[in-house]
Amino acid sequence: MASLVASLLRLFDWDDVGPALTQAFQQLNDASSMEVVLKLANQLNDKVAQNTLTLAVQKATQFSGNELCSFKCAELLWVWALRPDDKGMFDALVNKIIEADASALRPAIETFTKYLEGVDTSGDKFSALVSIVSKRMAWLNENIQSLDKPFAWSMPDAQFPDNAHVQEFLRGTATSMTTKGIRNFSSLQGARNYAVRRMRDPLIQKDSFEMDASEENGTAFVTITKTKAWNYGRQETLRQLRAELETLARRYEEGNENVVRSEHDWNCEYNCVPLPISIA
Repeated sequence: MASLVASLLRLFDWDDVGPALTQAFQQLNDASSMEVVLKLANQLNDKVAQNTLTLAVQKATQFSGNELCSFKCAELLWVWALRPDDKGMFDALVNKIIEADASALRPAIETFTKYLEGVDTSGDKFSALVSIVSKRMAWLNENIQSLDKPFAWSMPDAQFPDNAHVQEFLRGTATSMTTKGIRNFSSLQGARNYAVRRMRDPLIQKDSFEMDASEENGTAFVTITKTKAWNYGRQETLRQLRAELETLARRYEEGNENVVRSEHDWNCEYNCVPLPISIA
């Protein structure tokens, strides 16, 4: 679609077709419409491209910061925004991204970082991007501190909406319990069905314990046994957060050194040409 529209725009003056094009795209509110506009700008000359970019910025401001962080087409947005002569577009994009939750910033940071390697880090634009990175790093530090604790059987955030006794057990230090005296079942099959339903509950950390149905002296019950899988998962999350924090610190806290950018660093799915960016 973008190629077709680009061909038409080359045949006509923007003043003749621009208003109709703008109106058409403004009526579309999904990310795909912004993607088309960005691809369109990437195929046009500077004058017409700038007009389509203005439309792209207008589309971008309709989305939340969290949404913009998740859009794959945002890569083209960063490519254009990082041009030395496009501070307006850059400011509009940064102002939206900085509003996003820190937990959602990773895709945006990974995207614009690809286009900053080899760039002088003393400029105002880079400082604005560092503010986004700093927000993410603060979030990483907070979560690392929360997870970096010795192993314990207690799971303080565990949820078990069906039974307060079981939830208390999960949050405590005991490793096993049964439902005897706190939950009655008419049959062994009833106990099995209960265990299956609970393990399918989306609110329950199913990797943190096991539930097995049994029967003794005609009384059916469920045994709940904690596992270490929850802790293993937490340790893996901790490892990933630390690795990301170390990477960001290395890239953004080294001072004003220039890093040589290699060809394999450029991986834009829209065949973007690396711009000779000189951040000011």
